[in-house]
Amino acid sequence: MKYRWKEKYLLKGLENAIKHNDIATIQNYESMLDMIRGKDYLEFDIPEPTYDELFKNYATDMEYIEDSIFDRCSSVFNIVNNEDEIFTNLVHTRFDINNKELLQLGYEIIESIKDPKALKIYQEIIRNKNHYINIEDDTDLNDEHTSLYGVTIYDHVEKKSYIAIKRRYTIFDLSTLVHEMMHAIMYKYNDRKCYVCNYFEELEGLFGESITAQYLRKHDMAKYADEMEAYNLYLTIYQSYMLYLNDVIFFTSKDGKFNTEAATKMITEETPFKETYIDEENIPYICELPGFKMLTNIIDYMICLELRNKYTPEEQVLFIKQLRKIENYDFYNKEMTTVFDFYNDDNRQIREEKERLNKKIRVLN
Repeated sequence: MKYRWKEKYLLKGLENAIKHNDIATIQNYESMLDMIRGKDYLEFDIPEPTYDELFKNYATDMEYIEDSIFDRCSSVFNIVNNEDEIFTNLVHTRFDINNKELLQLGYEIIESIKDPKALKIYQEIIRNKNHYINIEDDTDLNDEHTSLYGVTIYDHVEKKSYIAIKRRYTIFDLSTLVHEMMHAIMYKYNDRKCYVCNYFEELEGLFGESITAQYLRKHDMAKYADEMEAYNLYLTIYQSYMLYLNDVIFFTSKDGKFNTEAATKMITEETPFKETYIDEENIPYICELPGFKMLTNIIDYMICLELRNKYTPEEQVLFIKQLRKIENYDFYNKEMTTVFDFYNDDNRQIREEKERLNKKIRVLN
């Protein structure tokens, strides 16, 4: 069975958004129309930015980030023993199920949190006649790339979510589906505008991945849960290192120019990585990575680890729903980051997670 967005419905939604002058929803529909017309919203093909553009983005991110939060997140990578470990190439086992089976598994996972409203929202989104979900095979990527491609787009006027998933037939098809569904569920619960960034915008998505792993373990599919959790662990370590590099690169720059020698010297003095070298060709890639987004992912990953270790899935979703009731909270509301003590434990939980998973994961040579 095919699950596709329909252009005529998107055009109708766009027309309604224009009538209500809802700029965010207008932009969302334009993005979806671009996707089904061949301009992929999930791919990034941006011209190489200038130093001034990169520095402006960096300065904007740092303006709204507490120093203690940045230091906490940009130090997570120190749990690894060498730089090569940050770029660990993990094995991803084939998970060969069709779309109908994928959506059924998603249903069972959402059902496991015992929230009837969440399950009803899920059923509404996957109902084929509604055309709220778009599932396609990802044919453009090589075999080493995982299928972590998904997006949730919300219509603030009609109060409905659209989800797109690109499949690679690994376990990440399922984790991505549940991740995006949790975004859609929380949009529906609170109709939050999301016009600004906030520290917790990925919390419900990562919670969805956490309950997916719990479901897999309960149903004798632990190896897939290990692959999911190992990917999230090493993605967090990688993003932490990129945050750190970004900061070092701009700290050592001078007169509008990057100083690769000074940046390299600082890294070798501050980290165990004595053989590293900052290549000028790689600087635009490092510095154009979305700093606030990476920081958000790290924070929410750490919170999810603590939630998983302390509470049942039902208790976890109650916490997330309570957090989401704060209307239009954002990064100005800094006291929100003290909900958990995730930045006061010397990376204890993530160190324990790394020790646990390193006994189980398989790495490509």
